[in-house]
Amino acid sequence: MKCAEELAKKDGSKCIRLDTYATNKASNRFYQKLGYKHAGIIKMLQYMPSEYNCYEKKV
Repeated sequence: MKCAEELAKKDGSKCIRLDTYATNKASNRFYQKLGYKHAGIIKMLQYMPSEYNCYEKKV
């Protein structure tokens, strides 16, 4: 993740956004520990079997 953050910053990106299954507690904790803030929930249940938590972090 640190490498991705450094590349994003080098390329002029202002933030990184990602998502993970809401039920994947380990990755939700992981992103939060890295400083990613919860930015919302994706709910497209007709296309995806689960809800997704969205996270973002300024770089």
